[in-house]
Amino acid sequence: QPAVVLTEASASTIRAFVTFRRGQGIKPGTIATSLQALKSFYAFLLLDDLTRPNPTKGVRGPRVIPPPIDPFTEDEIRQMLSFAQHYEHSGDLRRWVGYVILVILASTGVRNAELRNLQTENVNVSRHELRVIGKGSKERIIPFGDGAAEVLKTYAKELRPRLPDSPYFIVNPTSVHGPNWGRIGEMALSDLVNGLLTEAGISGRLNPHRFRHSYATMVVRQTSNVEVSRELLGHS
Repeated sequence: QPAVVLTEASASTIRAFVTFRRGQGIKPGTIATSLQALKSFYAFLLLDDLTRPNPTKGVRGPRVIPPPIDPFTEDEIRQMLSFAQHYEHSGDLRRWVGYVILVILASTGVRNAELRNLQTENVNVSRHELRVIGKGSKERIIPFGDGAAEVLKTYAKELRPRLPDSPYFIVNPTSVHGPNWGRIGEMALSDLVNGLLTEAGISGRLNPHRFRHSYATMVVRQTSNVEVSRELLGHS
């Protein structure tokens, strides 16, 4: 509708756009992204006059069903950890940190953000426990096994003192001074995990979130209790 002035568009105009894109055979995820961009744009456009109605308000995009995430198999977990372990005690500090990240993800199923925000004081190696703050500021305690405890103990004793001084347990060796000095970024963590898994010959989706599915599968298989898995993963 090229004749419609931006500030005179209505909700029906936006809905017509969504319907038009559907008719073009555009994927639901792409349409949803376009709609979100429009919402952000109109929020900016109407900043100088908040009394004017935002035409995107209340307009819903198509339902986006995320593709299923297959968990890593136990063999894949062993393969990736066996490969990454070679970086322990090495001069490649970044990949040594990456190995520790893989161990924590595989052993606890924590979220990307929970791992990045994990404080050193909340890691109890002697008791084999992590205390994490999840969504909605909900706290939970996650146990881990002897093997993970040894890796974390070695990291805390030998590598952690060589990294930037920071309250965070997982530290980016190349971190620069700032309010979050030492804290590893979301993309930095994802890239590090992706790179190590690629080097280890693991196929499929390689993002950190796939570890949560693997951990949940493992817990249910070992305990036959979905409720235990729910509590450990921090699901409401």
